[in-house]
Amino acid sequence: MQLPRSVIDEAILLRRRKKVGGIKHEAKALLAASVLAAARQRKIPVTIKEIAKATGLKENEIYRALQELSVKLRVIDPKALVQGTVAKLPIAPEEKAKLIYEALRRLQAGRRRGNPRVQAASAIYAAAQELGLKVSQRKVAQAATVSDCSVRNRYKEFLQR
Repeated sequence: MQLPRSVIDEAILLRRRKKVGGIKHEAKALLAASVLAAARQRKIPVTIKEIAKATGLKENEIYRALQELSVKLRVIDPKALVQGTVAKLPIAPEEKAKLIYEALRRLQAGRRRGNPRVQAASAIYAAAQELGLKVSQRKVAQAATVSDCSVRNRYKEFLQR
């Protein structure tokens, strides 16, 4: 996982504030939770799932550590997720730029509710359809790590706007 140095420094400060003894596994979870909290404070879109995968911990261990740190996580802005999701799609770079622009435009115009990853994926799929790109809902959903059913349902809302 590549995070800026400022996120690492912030995570270390958060971890130091909560000096807790205990077993090594709990310390690892506290460190993972503090990295997640620091990344969110810096508006870097990192999920608990990504942190869990990188550290080898279970998501519920990280949730528990977050509660112990007593830190409120910011909600991820769907616009911050668009570029990373589009980067995972198998399309040409010129088309990716157009797709990012169009998806951001769609997100700017709409209301926000629900999972930010699903919102971003749905906006990307709607933009791809508008631009005539051959991208399936499943590929977009896999790139965003959400279910294709969720993308389909939110996509219908984008069509109604």
